[in-house]
Amino acid sequence: MYQCQLMSPLACGLGFKLQTSIAIVAVMPSILLVDDDPNFTELLSRFLQDQGYSVFTSANGWEALLVLDQQRIDLILLDVMMPGMDGITFLKIAQSAQRALSAAVIVVTALSSQDAIARTRGLAVAEVVPKSIAVFDQVIRLVKRHLPVPE
Repeated sequence: MYQCQLMSPLACGLGFKLQTSIAIVAVMPSILLVDDDPNFTELLSRFLQDQGYSVFTSANGWEALLVLDQQRIDLILLDVMMPGMDGITFLKIAQSAQRALSAAVIVVTALSSQDAIARTRGLAVAEVVPKSIAVFDQVIRLVKRHLPVPE
């Protein structure tokens, strides 16, 4: 009787037995990395993927908006200075359209910390990180602060 409730009436009437298995799939936290430097993007993307995160990349704000429309993003790593649409413009559009409402934003930039903080004032930015040789360790520490550690 229980099996027939889970099956189509035709399959139940023909005497098919139901065997079910439910797979629980862990969803990896997703990161959108927005930076126009392909070498930096490739290295940081691989580094984050090795840590268990799902990473989407965009070379400018326009591409990043498209990704936000198509993917569930938990955290955004954002460069400020990019051709086309810069990071600040992207952030203003994304936040006004509520596309990135639940995603934490970490700005990773070559600008000085004071300049980056001044440019992002009034925007929902969780952290500002200067690009440097040690940026990967600092970024992963901040990512883990804002996202659960993948299993």
